[in-house]
Amino acid sequence: METVFEQDSNYDPLRAPWLEKHFSPKELGEIWGMSHDSIIRLFKQEPGVLKSCPPHRRGVRKRVTYRIPESVVKRVHERCSK
Repeated sequence: METVFEQDSNYDPLRAPWLEKHFSPKELGEIWGMSHDSIIRLFKQEPGVLKSCPPHRRGVRKRVTYRIPESVVKRVHERCSK
């Protein structure tokens, strides 16, 4: 039986999104020479960025962890380089 992924004619198991490199805002900021906050502002609303929001207590600031897939990094870089 085929999986949902195998039914897609463009599916390539070697290019599966969960296998690609994911960057933290800090890592990407160091590579691009930008601050952590600037990277978050740049990628915050970008489709494909993973956001993890653990449950938070009342009165405590909500913390969001971002992971940015390499394909999203390439897309944003190309868009910003034009």
